Amino acid sequence: MKQSQKLAGLLLHDAVSLLKRADKRIAELEKENEQLKKDNAILYKQQSRGM
Repeated sequence: MKQSQKLAGLLLHDAVSLLKRADKRIAELEKENEQLKKDNAILYKQQSRGM
């Protein structure tokens, strides 16, 4: 195998690894965002009742 093909294979592997990590992090952030939306709605209702 040529040196350039080895390098391309390594770069591809690294790119796939980074995409998997990014996908996992996006899922975590989406879950956190949904929880924050729920918390915000609760706080908004509490504030509205207090006025």
